[in-house]
Amino acid sequence: MNNVIFCIILYNTKVSESKSITSIINNWNESCSNSKIIIFNNGDDIVEVNEIKEIKEINENIEIFQILINGSLSKIYNKCIQLNKGYNFVFLDDDTEVSKDYFNEVLNCSSDILLPRVVCNNLDVYPVFTKEGVQSITSGLYISSKLVSLLTNFESKVFDERFDLYGIDTAFFYKINKNKINYDISSHSLIHDLSHLTSGSNVFREKEVFLANSASLIPYFNFYLLKQVIGTLFKFIYRLDYRTIFSAFISFCSCRVIRIIKTI
Repeated sequence: MNNVIFCIILYNTKVSESKSITSIINNWNESCSNSKIIIFNNGDDIVEVNEIKEIKEINENIEIFQILINGSLSKIYNKCIQLNKGYNFVFLDDDTEVSKDYFNEVLNCSSDILLPRVVCNNLDVYPVFTKEGVQSITSGLYISSKLVSLLTNFESKVFDERFDLYGIDTAFFYKINKNKINYDISSHSLIHDLSHLTSGSNVFREKEVFLANSASLIPYFNFYLLKQVIGTLFKFIYRLDYRTIFSAFISFCSCRVIRIIKTI
């Protein structure tokens, strides 16, 4: 039975309202005695003491860290890994429903990487496959302690800290594909709220993805990514949004997300 850290990023959501936390707790059983649920509260409001007390009465294997600055997810992931050496990890947003089947699968997983089938609006959305290899999202991703050691031998960190939110998964799977690291696809699915699919047009999110993809082009080049950048570029040209285009150009040149802020 694996010792697993379930690393959950809480963002402007109450602990009791998180689908990820609720589903993990509901699936918890006696075989999880050496596993932990670590919650990083990355939203604006503190998790109150009474709420922490209530959740720990339900499950004593829970730890909560108050970040409160909307911090970089890549840095939070890496810090969680650094503080819990020897563990295997499952990374989760706060809005992912983890099925009992997938939960039990990661506890007994012998793979270094396990990718769940990610379902949104009754559609299988991830993983996707291109000529360059596999691509998925980090929510629901399982990685072993062995993989952590392998990736830190390539680089000092598992996740590329040049990316705060968007681009983290692109960078991670580029390393997996480049180094031909074996992975398994789960036969079980997770229900995940993919905001860009469920909430219609969101210009802010589209800008952030555009900047992250532009920053990824040089270090993590592939034709699928190039196609995304070019397609989005034409959208911003049509909108005459030259500030975003310039930010994307600077991000491309510097290989990190750079935002040009409007000054008064």
